[in-house]
Amino acid sequence: QLPNSQLEQNLLFYKLEVIIIHKPYIIEMFAITPKYDCPHEASIDTESVLQFLASELTNQINEPCPMCFDLNKKDDSQFKTNGTPDSPSGIENWICLGCKSIFCSRYVNSHMYHHYEEMKGNGSSDHCIGMSFTDGSFWCYECDSYIYSSQLQKISHCFGVLKHPTKNCTLPAIGEDEEELNDEYIEKSGEGNEIEKVSIDEKFSFQQFIDGLISKRFHKICFLTGAGISVAAGIPDFRSPEVGLYAKIRDLNIPALPQPELLFNIDTFRAQPDLFYSLTSYMLFSTAKPVKAHHFVKKCADEQMLLMNYTQNVDSLELDAGLDPSLLIQAHGHMRTAHCIECREEYPMKQVLEVVERKEVPYCDKCTAVGKTSVVKPDVIFFGEKLPSSFFHHFEDIKQADLVIVMGTSLKVIPFSLLLTFVPAHVPVVLINRDNSGGGGLDQREQFLFLQGDIEDIVADIMTKVGWD
Repeated sequence: QLPNSQLEQNLLFYKLEVIIIHKPYIIEMFAITPKYDCPHEASIDTESVLQFLASELTNQINEPCPMCFDLNKKDDSQFKTNGTPDSPSGIENWICLGCKSIFCSRYVNSHMYHHYEEMKGNGSSDHCIGMSFTDGSFWCYECDSYIYSSQLQKISHCFGVLKHPTKNCTLPAIGEDEEELNDEYIEKSGEGNEIEKVSIDEKFSFQQFIDGLISKRFHKICFLTGAGISVAAGIPDFRSPEVGLYAKIRDLNIPALPQPELLFNIDTFRAQPDLFYSLTSYMLFSTAKPVKAHHFVKKCADEQMLLMNYTQNVDSLELDAGLDPSLLIQAHGHMRTAHCIECREEYPMKQVLEVVERKEVPYCDKCTAVGKTSVVKPDVIFFGEKLPSSFFHHFEDIKQADLVIVMGTSLKVIPFSLLLTFVPAHVPVVLINRDNSGGGGLDQREQFLFLQGDIEDIVADIMTKVGWD
């Protein structure tokens, strides 16, 4: 529980407004997936938006909504009296990317939405996308969804540099070729220190990666891992064509699951828990053992080079490999314990599995005893559930990283994919995966190395070259 004054000072919660639901003095973070193929963003004139931000943002970002300016000032009393007491005081405005008009958000008086409705009623369809002055996220009113793309990433980056000038970054010159933009990235390493210049033409190489591991130049490594690292352990991933869990669910043509991701939606689970328990039995009864990818993370920890391993996986194979729990953030939960979804009574997984093995759904004994019916669910985070507190307590730790290694994840799910937005541009990011989906803005990073292929083979080669056989 945090008072408003702390909310105002906490950049994390501002940057993650996209996944924050404000209730009186309470913050909860949920897993959502933005729309990556919004058809309406084609109407955005990126160059004019960048020009507007570069010339007008400083003047406009602190201005109140022109429709209700007396309700959106940076005065707590205004919000407590006239506005919503749970919205962060101050900058809650959005900019229409169609006409550059600025209005307040749904947390104030929804004038951005009213602007969209008015323009749509007048026959104009170019006013459906807005950008938040809180965090630089994008909402399409036509798609009724947060949206994301490489084009929007450029706008968001420019906005972030202007709003949070903690680094002396050169902004893009409007109209220049992309290859010529940002000749160099400049960062002050500390108060009174020299300014270090790193040319973005100096691409991070595989040899630099290996040399940095050997010399231990990288001693604050963060891993972002997903289901792909456990495939070699016999656990199918989610998104691989034909063999991934979602592909298999799609082939089954289950009416209740028109979209495979709905299997992990909390509302679907409440309505039909048998679907989850029948389709994920391979996960629940898995006897998988750690593989090279897990031992690679553990070895970095043994060498005192690991800052944190953020994982989307729920199999806990990192812990089975011997990783210290304090170095592991399981953003999507785990399957070591289970709880009733209503009364939160805890159940050991052994008891849950005994019921599932009989092809039955585990119900809560405590709720049953008082005439209620409630299901017991493993402590896996479903879409629509708040993330573990440990995740957002350590969210900004990644800013300290001097190397980020992404393995086995497409970085499609927010808020996990937003971790990379906190990594300074000069910090190398290495992707080890079969494919590069571009999730998390990977392709926009200056120091990016993509090692494509089988994760186990690549990790084995890295371990050999570093001398960690």
